[in-house]
Amino acid sequence: MKGLTARQQDLLDFIEEFTETMHMAPTIYEIAAYFAIKPSTVFAHLNALHKKKVLTRSGKARSIMIADTHRRRIRQVDILSRSIAVRGSNRYKNLRFDLRFFSHAQDSSDVFALNLQDSALPDSGILQGDLLLLQKVPVSAIHPGALLMVEDNGNPVLCRCLTCSNEKVEMLAQGGRRICATPEGLSLMGSVIGLQRSY
Repeated sequence: MKGLTARQQDLLDFIEEFTETMHMAPTIYEIAAYFAIKPSTVFAHLNALHKKKVLTRSGKARSIMIADTHRRRIRQVDILSRSIAVRGSNRYKNLRFDLRFFSHAQDSSDVFALNLQDSALPDSGILQGDLLLLQKVPVSAIHPGALLMVEDNGNPVLCRCLTCSNEKVEMLAQGGRRICATPEGLSLMGSVIGLQRSY
């Protein structure tokens, strides 16, 4: 069975948020008005979600219910609030994240967050001030294009993997600086699996 389309996920998110806020499920017309689409289009999406066993509904108004397996599950994640460019003391605090961020993570207990205060990789869409979600992974799991946090000369450095083989891993860090290491010599802190940005 195929996963959800972006529109189906949007509808699912809206239904869940509406239900949590209003303490009742939305009607087809309320969903249609929110997304500026026809009620028949909403009905088609709801039927597809029903076939995928993501939600249930009867013929009655406000009867849409999201299956327990697709409800958002919130997990607390440790945030390492630390300047990337300057070594300093570590301060930990908790933040809550939707577990759907961890859908591809093997073990969500290996997930942590890092506040980028003095670092960025704008070419990779990561800006100063972003909160990165990282997962601890073995060096054997990295691949070209992966966004990584590595330790270089005792400092954490955000970089993008360019090439990796059994002999060497080549990465591009902020400012175009290249970092090369053997897989055994690479001090990998984690791989980026998501981010949160404040505007």
